[in-house]
Amino acid sequence: MADPNRITQRENQGRKVPRKRTTPTAQSGVNPITWSTAERKHSSPTTAAARRANGKLSPLQKKSITKGKVRGGNPEAKSAKNPSAPKKVLGMKELKVKVVHAASQGCRRSMEDESFSSGEFFLKGKERPGPWSFHAVFDGHGGSGCSTHLKAHLYKELFRELKTCNMVEEALRRSFRKVDRKLCMQREFSGSTAITCLIHHPTREIWVANVGDSRAVASSEGKAIALSKDHKPNRPDEMARIKRAGGVVFCGRVNGELAVSRAFGDCRLKKDQVVTASPEITFRKAMLKDEFIVLGCDGLYDVMNNSEVVGWVHFIQGAGKGLQEVADSLVERAITELGSTDNVSVCVISFQQDAKST
Repeated sequence: MADPNRITQRENQGRKVPRKRTTPTAQSGVNPITWSTAERKHSSPTTAAARRANGKLSPLQKKSITKGKVRGGNPEAKSAKNPSAPKKVLGMKELKVKVVHAASQGCRRSMEDESFSSGEFFLKGKERPGPWSFHAVFDGHGGSGCSTHLKAHLYKELFRELKTCNMVEEALRRSFRKVDRKLCMQREFSGSTAITCLIHHPTREIWVANVGDSRAVASSEGKAIALSKDHKPNRPDEMARIKRAGGVVFCGRVNGELAVSRAFGDCRLKKDQVVTASPEITFRKAMLKDEFIVLGCDGLYDVMNNSEVVGWVHFIQGAGKGLQEVADSLVERAITELGSTDNVSVCVISFQQDAKST
């Protein structure tokens, strides 16, 4: 008598039989494997097909599973799971920068400006370990005490906040608030604006935090891009905030005294935060078309608008000058040629844009 199993095999030759998805069992002679929901989520189609076919994994795959995912799985799984996780800009290298500073007392009796660059730093154990860098220009008024304090302490406070806070903007706000509170405890009657630039180099992410009327302007394919808004008392939203806090705007000044609506120090105007050091934050990702950022005090931007600053930088670079000469020429032009009567300080952050990564 013919074997019925062989007859069935002959009948099935030449036609496709729908494949059922089964889990290997001990009866089939293969050790059973239990897959958690997370493991299914992280496995790739190719890996899943091989698993269904063979019912077993290579040692490398098993090692990967113990770490929570299968190699070759979805590279965006972490970001999809945690939207705040940093994502690299595809096709672009880590952002490299060159930073220079220039400043002049001009015709003032004293120099009240300060500027700062941290160099690269790292946050061990964080989602964004680094490298990071922090750059700032502080435009003091009523003395140099406040701007000097900011140069010495703002970066240190921000570094501490970044180590404990996962939200970058919140870390910036906390550090600004804490430093200003310390200034007021010391009864610092001088004040200062602050324009700062925080860069996470691997993801090319940039946060510009502004207090006062110093300014940050980027150049993108030669076009000026404003990265901050001046905090002036006559700005409608600022005037409304001042009035809600019980202050007045008189002759374009807060309570007839201060020409900026946000500042560090100035503790006599901090009651009910009539004048506040809470920063306005702008976020940007540096693209290959972006060339540089200029941080500057109002001594520069009162005599040159954003487009003129960007155009001048390109003009000096086109003449074959180096980056330090570019910064020096901005200061010299503002004072000597355009008649700025204020201290002038600038920080030029140049993006070293290489070819696309492979």
